[in-house]
Amino acid sequence: GRIRKNKGKPKWKKRKKKKKAAEEKRIAAEKAAEVKRKAEEEERKLTPEQRLERDKKRKAEEERKKDREAREAAKKKEDDEKYAAYKRRVDVENENSKKR
Repeated sequence: GRIRKNKGKPKWKKRKKKKKAAEEKRIAAEKAAEVKRKAEEEERKLTPEQRLERDKKRKAEEERKKDREAREAAKKKEDDEKYAAYKRRVDVENENSKKR
């Protein structure tokens, strides 16, 4: 589409910019494809035992991640409750000091 931002710039500069963006996009896509291809090659080399081992490791890692997230959520909840209690206490103290 049209680039409004560069209204004053000459057309060839706009084209150059678009070309550069397209080139970067293409390079990124090539890199992603290369990584994917390598991963598939590794996958083909694996024996069934190695696959099982890898799957076990992945599962264990996911479990650890879930546990960690649960712990963090519990800690956050506890901290929030402590803060709420503190806030209530401070508000009450402020009310009392206003009454004096």
